[in-house]
This record gives sequence, C-alpha cells and structure tokens, in this order.
Amino acid sequence: MSDFPVQYDADAGIIQLHGKGGASVMLAFLLKAKFGEALDPEVLFHPDLAAIMIALRARGVQISETEGPFDRVALQSIAGLIVRESWRSGWWQKSRDEQVAFIENVIVAPHRLSAEQIEDLFEDIESDLQWRRRIVEAADAAKVS
Repeated sequence: MSDFPVQYDADAGIIQLHGKGGASVMLAFLLKAKFGEALDPEVLFHPDLAAIMIALRARGVQISETEGPFDRVALQSIAGLIVRESWRSGWWQKSRDEQVAFIENVIVAPHRLSAEQIEDLFEDIESDLQWRRRIVEAADAAKVS
C-alpha cells in the first residue's frame, strides 16, 4: 500500500480511503465540489453528500478551512440557485423553520451561517423572486400589446 491515503482498485472499481488522511482527502474533495466556483446544484442540494460531510466533521476530520466560504456574493449566488432549483427541494412548501434547517443541514453543510447571513440569504431570495415576477409581468404585458 502506498503512503497516499486514497487508493483505486481498478479490478474491483473501488476507491478506498485509508484512515484519517483518506477521510481528509474525501472531505476536501466534497467541499471543493460543493462550494466550487460554479456552485453546482446537483451537489449543493444533495442531502446525502451533506450528511457525509457532516459525519466526517463529526468524527474529527478537518481540513484547513474552518468557516464557510460565504461572502455576500456567494450568498447572493446561493439565493439565486435556491429560487431556480426550488422545484428540486420543495422550497415553497417548507415552513420558514424547515427552510432554515434545509439551508443549514443541506445547502451550506457542514458549515454554518450566522443569523445575519441567514437573514441576508432570505432577503436575497425574496429579491430574486421579485425580479423574476417583474420579468414575467413585462413578458405578459408585451404579449397583450
């Protein structure tokens, strides 16, 4: 076995993680996949991946990053994705508490947002939704004219 904590068994088609080092590599990979520049909705809204990341953190697996990568621009991007991907998560059927739990336990997991960041995110969601409503109204008005 090599010293690298991740091995690929080509015959079995299995990637094996060994020890805390392998878990650290996996956590780093998942965080980069989830919070990369594109904020891929397939990863961002994936509760099973969030659960794996939370479990890795709970077992003491850490990488250098301890806080979420959530500046104002990132939160605005996440808000836009929440609106665009709301069909996937059932966002509009959730109560406010369920929405906050979904944000914390799926979207930004294993990171946490401050209360101010949560409020900013909800304001950005509402702003994005209002902007989309204005577009639809303008399109509808153009069809009538």
